[in-house]
Amino acid sequence: MDDRPDRRHDEWLPPARIEVRPYADPGHSIAHDKPPAPKRNDGSGWLIPIAIVMAGIVLAFAVVLSRRAPQSAPAPVFSPFPASPIQTFAPSPSVVVPSPPPETSAGDSAVLRTLEDVVAAARSIRTQTGSYVGATSFELARILPANIYQPPTGPSVGPTSVSVSSAQTMFAAAAMSATGTCFWIRDSDGTTTTYGVGIPCTGTAATGASLPTWPTSASPSGTPTITP
Repeated sequence: MDDRPDRRHDEWLPPARIEVRPYADPGHSIAHDKPPAPKRNDGSGWLIPIAIVMAGIVLAFAVVLSRRAPQSAPAPVFSPFPASPIQTFAPSPSVVVPSPPPETSAGDSAVLRTLEDVVAAARSIRTQTGSYVGATSFELARILPANIYQPPTGPSVGPTSVSVSSAQTMFAAAAMSATGTCFWIRDSDGTTTTYGVGIPCTGTAATGASLPTWPTSASPSGTPTITP
């Protein structure tokens, strides 16, 4: 019996192929390690860029046309009623109404009104006191301070300068107008007023006034009737 070991296995053999397997993690799925499947290209990806380019061209063309388009006139509005002809009116000629000639000048009217106011103040004093004696220059100046009062024989020198004369039953006044006319006025018993013109322009001379109206066809108050 041969005691030598069997050397059949000492013959040369090619190295065995070792397959490397990934480490199997219990919490890791082997399916996740697979590479993603490639996307299928159906050939429609080029449509989006072309659509954007075409939209830009259309927009630019619309802007150019809007700038070159002429301004069209507004469309006429249809009306079921026939248009009425336009009526034109010639301006009416100005009508000049001739004013009546003044029968009393402005300067005379101012003096007449001043004398009427003075007589009205004298009547008011007579009503309170029973006579014209109290219608003195001092009392008249208190009632009508716009005038300057002169004594019975002191002449009036202007429209607001009034010469006055007072007695128990009679009051008279005179004033010189800006036109140079001296007007007289007299009031008796608080019921009768008479008028006149003359020289001298004093209250004493005005006691001779005897006309029923002012010596003009019109007075500043129409009918020269003095009331207290």
